[in-house]
Formats: sequence, C-alpha cells, structure tokens
Amino acid sequence: MKRNELIATILFTLSALFGLAIALLLVSEFFGLSSGAVRAICTSAKSGINTCRTVAESPYALIATLPVIGQIPTAALGVMFYAFSALMGMLNFYLKEHARARLFLGLLLSIAGIIADAALYVISVYKIKAVCALCSLSYLATIGMFISAGIALWGNAIGDAKKHLFTPSRREMISVGIIALLALSAGFLSTAITRYQFKAYARTTESKGEILEVYRSAPIHSIDTADAPFSGKANAQVHCVLFIDFTCDHCLHAGKVISSLQKEFPDTIKVSYKLFPLCGECPPRQGNTLEPCCIAALAASCAHREGKFKAAYDALYADLEAGIEHSQDSMQKMRKKIGLSDSFSSCIDTFETTSALNRDTEEGERLHLTGTPALFVNGRRIPNKLIQQNHLRELILHLVQ
Repeated sequence: MKRNELIATILFTLSALFGLAIALLLVSEFFGLSSGAVRAICTSAKSGINTCRTVAESPYALIATLPVIGQIPTAALGVMFYAFSALMGMLNFYLKEHARARLFLGLLLSIAGIIADAALYVISVYKIKAVCALCSLSYLATIGMFISAGIALWGNAIGDAKKHLFTPSRREMISVGIIALLALSAGFLSTAITRYQFKAYARTTESKGEILEVYRSAPIHSIDTADAPFSGKANAQVHCVLFIDFTCDHCLHAGKVISSLQKEFPDTIKVSYKLFPLCGECPPRQGNTLEPCCIAALAASCAHREGKFKAAYDALYADLEAGIEHSQDSMQKMRKKIGLSDSFSSCIDTFETTSALNRDTEEGERLHLTGTPALFVNGRRIPNKLIQQNHLRELILHLVQ
C-alpha cells in the first residue's frame, strides 16, 4: 500500500468511525435517551427546542417494524453504513493487496451516502421543519469519507481500482461478506441494546414505565393536520392530534387533561383537533335528519372557518356537560354566544364544510379508529386508559428532556 493510500485509509476509517459514533447517538435519540452534552449540541439557542429530538420523533425516524425484532430506527441504517465502511477501511491494514479497490468501494459508498444525506436534509427542512445537529455531523463524516477516498484515487488510480473491485478474489469476497454481516449485526444489536436501556430507564417509576413503553412500542403514523384547527405554538416540540366527537364524555375529559398540560407547558404542546362523529352517517344523505354528533361536528367546522373553533369547542362541550342535546336550536344559541356570522346556518350545508368533515372521518378510518377520543402524540397512538394527567405529564417531560 502506497503512502497516499495509507493516509487515505486512515482518514477514511476515522471519518467512518466518527459517523458510527454519531449514528449510535441518533439511535439513542430515537428511544428518547440523550446525555446532557447531546442536548446542549441539539438545543437551538433561539427557540430552546431540541431539534434532534424533534427529528427523532418524526415518522421519518422509523424505517420499519419487524416481527420479534420490533422497531428499527432509520439511524440503525446509519450504524450499518458506517460500521461497514469503517471495517472496510480497517481491512486495508490487514489485506494491503488491492487497497485501491477497497478505497474505490469506499468512494462509491460515500457517494451513495451523500445522496441519502441530501434526501434526509431536504426532508428535515421541508417536511419536519427542523435540522438535527447530530445529523449534520453525520453528513460531515460522509463527506470526509468521500474526500479521503477520492484524493487517494485521483487520476489513473481509479481505473486500476475498478479492475480489481469487479474481479475480486475468493478471499476478498469472503472478507467483505463477513464485514457485511458484522455491519448488519451492529445495526440490529445497537437497536436492541438501546431498547433495553430505554426499558430500564422507563421502569424507574411504575406510571412512567407504562406510558413510555407503550409510546415507544407504538407505530408512527403520518396524520394530515394542514387545515386542522389547533391550539398552542405552531412549531411546538410535542404535537398532539385529538380525534373527537362532541357527544362523547371521554373526549371532554381528554380535552381537559390536554388543556391543563398546555397551561403547564405553554410553549411545548400543540394540539390539532380532528372531527370524528360516531352517530352513523355523517354528513347524512339528502333528506335524512342530522343527528346531534353530526350537527355539532359541522357547526365546529363552520366555526373554524371563521377562526372561532376553540370558542365553539368550549361551547359545545359546555352544552354536553349541561345535558343539552345538540340541535339546530342549540347551534343558533351557540352562534350568538360566540359571535359567529349570520352565514353560519347556511355554512353547515355547504360542500366545503361537508368535505372538510369527510376528510377528517376518512383520516380516522385510515387509522382504523373505532371510537373516540383517539389521541396521537407525535404520530403515536396513546391508549385511552393512559390519557391521564400523571401519565401524559411523564411522557411530555421525557419528550422534551
């Protein structure tokens, strides 16, 4: 191995090892485990939000859920990628023959990694709307791999490297196969170990353990809330989506619990509301009678169009608590009470209103909802028995640590 190849191998391996360390930290972030140093790196000085945790809580942080193995975070792919690259670099120190070919393979891997990193960056900026500092460090590791391998192969060396790469010896093929298995194992093993550490952390108290373990084992759903009414800061770190029915006592309770937590954590929780009336066909076919839960949902949708959803929400549930059945008459009283326009009555029957309600109910059906309330926190479903003040407080503290 020539001197420039040796230097390139050292730099390539160090870059890959650095990337591996960052990927392992990102696996920990997926499970909500992070050190004070990581939180300091990831927390935005401007907003005070841990952007690494925001990215780790997004649907894009989960690549798959496998039988027996469980959830595999996207960061585990990074562990596999950097582990394979680092081991390939180390192999150059033991099998010095055809080092160029392995550096060329490293160059190809780093190009693929840069393309993947670019895609992840675009997703972070335009979909998640948060850039993870740890992720950015991993991007630098990939660039370091690319530069170190590229310098060694600049010029005619690439042609020689390609020839040996595509005509490997049996020994070479066995070595690469073993390295691939080790890298694959590293990804799964790091996930399994971190999951075990998380469970040990979650069981520090009984109530915390239950909510955190249920939360972490739940699948992540992508829920369209673009046009949904919401309360709280638009960019809050914890995003709750609550599917409700205005004739549902348990929905009233869930709303009170979440509102109380919003007062306790004013800049932390955003709540998006989705309407999911459960009284049969809603909206009904022409000529059929509007049932109470349906007329209330349509009325809330109209109030949202006038920017007064929360006032309608409070008024509708106040009527429920008072034993007042939702009807055309009660809607008119609500209209006057919260100051809705005279067009409110005709709004209930418009195509725009029924279409908005249909979008919510179709979303609920896609998520296989069979009842309300249905609470999702950062895309993960929370069982109704855990929609309690103490449980959700523990979850929020865990998510924003």
